[in-house]
Amino acid sequence: MGDLTFALRFLRKRWAFTTVAVVVMALGISLTATMFAILEGVILRGPDYEALDRIAYLSTTLPQSEFFQNVRVHDYIDWREQQSVFDHMAAFYGTSVTLSGDGDRAERFNGSRVSSSTFEMLGVSAFMGRTFTADEDFVTDLNVVILAYHLWANRYDRDPAIIGKTLRLNARPTTVIGVMPDGFRFPEVGDMWLPLNVDPSTIERGEGVGLRVIARMSEGITLEEARTQLQGVAARLEQQYPEANRDIVPVVRSWMDVEFTDPETKGILYTMFVAVIGVLLIACANVANLLFALTMARGKELAIRTAMGAERWQVVRQLLIESLLLASGGAAFGLGLSHVSLKLFTRAVTPLGVPVWMSFELGGLVLLFVIGITAVSALAAGLLPALYATRSDVSGVLRDQSRGSSSRSVNRWSNVLVGLEVALSCALLVGAGLMVRTTFAISADDYGVNTEGMLTASMSLPGESYPDSLSRFQAVDMIQRELAAIPGVSHAVVASDLPGLGNGNYFYGVRGREYENDAEYSFSGRTIVTSDFFDSFDAQLLAGRGFDSRDAAGAELVTIVDQRFAEKNWPGGDPLGKQVRLGRSDSERPWMTVVGVVRKVKMVEAADFGAQPPEGIFVPAGQTPMSGFMVSLRTAGDPLALALPLREVIANIDADIPVERIDTLDNRLRLANIQFLIIGWMFSIFGVVALLLASVGLYAVMAFSVSRRQTEVGVRMAMGAESSHIIKLIVLQGSKPVVAGIVVGLGLAVLLGMALSSQLYGVTATDPLTFVGVPVLLTLVSLAALLIPAGRASRITPVVALREE
Repeated sequence: MGDLTFALRFLRKRWAFTTVAVVVMALGISLTATMFAILEGVILRGPDYEALDRIAYLSTTLPQSEFFQNVRVHDYIDWREQQSVFDHMAAFYGTSVTLSGDGDRAERFNGSRVSSSTFEMLGVSAFMGRTFTADEDFVTDLNVVILAYHLWANRYDRDPAIIGKTLRLNARPTTVIGVMPDGFRFPEVGDMWLPLNVDPSTIERGEGVGLRVIARMSEGITLEEARTQLQGVAARLEQQYPEANRDIVPVVRSWMDVEFTDPETKGILYTMFVAVIGVLLIACANVANLLFALTMARGKELAIRTAMGAERWQVVRQLLIESLLLASGGAAFGLGLSHVSLKLFTRAVTPLGVPVWMSFELGGLVLLFVIGITAVSALAAGLLPALYATRSDVSGVLRDQSRGSSSRSVNRWSNVLVGLEVALSCALLVGAGLMVRTTFAISADDYGVNTEGMLTASMSLPGESYPDSLSRFQAVDMIQRELAAIPGVSHAVVASDLPGLGNGNYFYGVRGREYENDAEYSFSGRTIVTSDFFDSFDAQLLAGRGFDSRDAAGAELVTIVDQRFAEKNWPGGDPLGKQVRLGRSDSERPWMTVVGVVRKVKMVEAADFGAQPPEGIFVPAGQTPMSGFMVSLRTAGDPLALALPLREVIANIDADIPVERIDTLDNRLRLANIQFLIIGWMFSIFGVVALLLASVGLYAVMAFSVSRRQTEVGVRMAMGAESSHIIKLIVLQGSKPVVAGIVVGLGLAVLLGMALSSQLYGVTATDPLTFVGVPVLLTLVSLAALLIPAGRASRITPVVALREE
């Protein structure tokens, strides 16, 4: 307590030093705590399901294949009955559900068709009503539904009589049998659950919808043991059903890894966490340098304590308590900054549709982590100065201090710390530069179309009302014509995808080309469009014609390919009249004739294929039916002013058609690429803070060094040295750790760039501009930090400097 009281009084008297040290530590601890909270929310936490760590995700693959497939219903039944390594096994698949007819406008929700065992396996019971029973699993046309709590609360105002009420789902009367507890959104952001709706007796083996299968392993069973047993089951099934089950290989993986934290997400989060640890190390090095300066200034006091009989550990304890107080003050301030940062981060990632359980807050684990890094930071920042200040040569210290010069040993340690700061700053700034360049590349991306003045929306046709191709053709045609008639609309487009928002890709073959095996087939984006798609987006046709009334159902199937497709498949040749079809060697799809070539149009999201998207083909909406699609309206005025007329037109056509995500195309493109923006902003913050801390640390070290070398400078000037010589001397000496730090930092930057490569767009991991620009920036900042104390030293008057001598 005596040491603590003394430390508080000592630091209060030196309030300027204390303030700088606390702010420096606060910045490092705040960023580290914020990143750990994000890491905990995404990776370390998980949904509150029973024995989550024992739940496995089951899928299938083919030998030597990198692709995973869902499980067919017959395999699911056989696996469930013939295994002994799982306590429970459940199947589900996602579906889109349109809710309408209850007085509110039609809305589309995320639904899942699930087996009855799903809820039991997850350890979750209904909040109201019941869940499904085993005899309802394989019954088709069972019109019952279970609602999520939030849907019941928001749309039905927590109506206690909801159980037994009939709703209109996908244009079919459906009875509510249950409401799940608040927060249950299986598998990620589910809104309602329906029976599996699969009848194995009506499906050929190997056919039917693909099921996503999860299973809870028995106590003590490993993933490898479960995989081995399922592979044995699969081998028996292959012998029993050689046609349908040939080469089917079961795959058993952790459900948490597959569903919530894929390797790419983990990789980028761990990379960012390592980056903020670098910022914390810079902060610790900064405070260590400040403490070196402080302990040197009080060296005589500490030496006298030792000479008067104080044990070395007692003096070290005193100095470490001071360091701990500084780190604790930084932690308290940093937690406040982290709280604000996490609020901003949560707001930024909300458009990504993160699962409800994935929250980002200062929980108990984060607070324990902050306590830990506070103690480690105090030790890292204070131990080296404390050990040096209490070295055994007391007489040497007294003699050294009396002369007012700086110890070379201290300078060496300070230079090492400065070099460390510069190296880490260099690496972080390169990472920030790469992500900023990525952000600019995405913002300036050329989609090959004009995106201004476009209002977009997503829609889907209820299967009950539009069960066949003809009804869907007619609905799409009517929607396109009615939307085009809205006042102020110059073009109305209905398409399966819009530029920059698509992700549907298919393997394709070119007629007349020989393929030795399926690995030689390329894949392409496929977009279904109405006839005025290219005119609406100002996408120039380079050859041939666009789609028109000739391209209807029953007519010759046609396609328009983009410039990349033509250059890849018919370099230097005429693509018009050539034929392509979707699929590989076993495809039974009909051939399509190329009738036009359009300029390069980028249809896919940047996150899917980066700066090298696949080539694209377009097919007419009159020949390929759509149940889910997007619409786009072009106007010379404010696009959002068309939102209400759009809703009214669709409601007049069919009130059961939901209209979702009404927004401008530019804004939807921004949201589609928001993950790049978020990562770019975060790395920019890391880099700026690192640069600030490194420059402050360098300035502090040089200012301290100059103050301790005042006598030396005075002697040099008394002997005839010019001011320019003094400045040159100090700048050259201070530049050595900076140069060394930049060299080491560039090596670290290469590793960081490789770790970030999956998140880069339009820039390489070793981008020359970034790798040249960052060292130049660090050099200029370091030069400024060196010139200020060097200039001050050059103005020292020899008489004043030598007065003590």
